[in-house]
Amino acid sequence: MFILDEVFTSLPTPPFTADEKKLVAENLYAHIWQRAVGGTWSKAA
Repeated sequence: MFILDEVFTSLPTPPFTADEKKLVAENLYAHIWQRAVGGTWSKAA
């Protein structure tokens, strides 16, 4: 929920629509989840 709230407050409307913001939040969550599950969270990117 924090990610969605942060994306909605950080990205301006326009040019971003609510659907685009939801997609960004979903992609960001997926990225964070993969980093955490894969054990690469603490490694330098």
